[in-house]
Amino acid sequence: MILRLIDPSSLSYYRKIKLLHVYHPEYYVGLKPDTDMFIRHHSGLWEGRFTTNSMGFRASPEVNLERPHLACLGDSLVMGFGVSDHQTFCSLLNGIEINGESYQAFNLGVDAFGSLGYLNRLREVSEQMKLDTVLLFVSANDFNMVPELRAVGELSDDEKDEIRSKDPAYRTKFRLQFEATRLSYLLMALKLSYGHLQVKRIQFQNSIMEELKSSGLIKSDKKDAGLMHYLIHSFYRFPKENQCVINQTRPPALQCPWEIPSGEKCYDMSAPEMNLPELPEITANAYEEMIQLSRKKGFRLIPVMFPVHASAMYCLMNDRQSPEYRFAFQMRNFFEKRGIQVMDLSPYVKKICNVDFDFPHKGTRPPQMWDILIQGDGHLTRAGNEWAAKALIYELKRER
Repeated sequence: MILRLIDPSSLSYYRKIKLLHVYHPEYYVGLKPDTDMFIRHHSGLWEGRFTTNSMGFRASPEVNLERPHLACLGDSLVMGFGVSDHQTFCSLLNGIEINGESYQAFNLGVDAFGSLGYLNRLREVSEQMKLDTVLLFVSANDFNMVPELRAVGELSDDEKDEIRSKDPAYRTKFRLQFEATRLSYLLMALKLSYGHLQVKRIQFQNSIMEELKSSGLIKSDKKDAGLMHYLIHSFYRFPKENQCVINQTRPPALQCPWEIPSGEKCYDMSAPEMNLPELPEITANAYEEMIQLSRKKGFRLIPVMFPVHASAMYCLMNDRQSPEYRFAFQMRNFFEKRGIQVMDLSPYVKKICNVDFDFPHKGTRPPQMWDILIQGDGHLTRAGNEWAAKALIYELKRER
């Protein structure tokens, strides 16, 4: 009762996110039908109105069986965290005309979906309505996880699904905790606190291991590891060199295409760092079933290479590739080997410089990375959704 009265901003945000969702027996979490709420990020990164139709699709019309249907399938990027309903790229596709026909666009995206979530959502929706075209937006965390997040215990969505599939009691336990935290503000707060403490614990363990490796007490591959080096650099403060700035220059003007920031690693596709391993079995099986479902139900499945990650965008601006974007090439190889054409939006990254965006600094400077992506969050801004919609519309019309 006290938590409800105080309504702390961070808990209020997670509370509304919880109320936006419902338990689903097949893919665990879906969006509640006929919802209308306003959500503000607890750190002030974004805010927006969230509505769903009677089928639980965000910012989507009610189904008109007399019109062709275009569906966007993916996770939170597709669902549209970061903007209001009418600003999501899938909503901007609604009414697109292809070969003289006006399409209804439906947003099937749900945050935290992995490959199995995509498959189960698609299987369910294909039984409820006649799909014509389905755009599949694969994300990096479906089957890959960056080393920094894996170091603190984060697993890819497909790895989590594989673990769940081996636990016969998981579905029951998940439903109990989902409904309990939905009803009780206190239980929700405790669950969030427990999760944060688990991350802190793993971070602490990793930092201790790094200290032991640096000191030489544990074997390390680092050349500068050793007790003497550790003691000197940990407890001795080296005198600062005299620095004299003679000609202080102005910071460089903002430009587009963007330069690759220092510390960002970009490679040619032939580099060993861009080696493409095979897809995990659980991912490959889900993709295979989606292909078979599309053939059975008669809709066109179009996987999309969607480079909406800071590293990928910086590298693509300079005709290079980021290792964090390898997942898209892995996905493309899989589908193209099976005769499924993949839509590649990578060339449209450089075109950001020429797109007429509706963003706060329009006309005063060229668009920058954080005009497209929400800094500290990674989802698309309003301008980012506009760019994605324009690229998709061009590709959809060009292909037809």
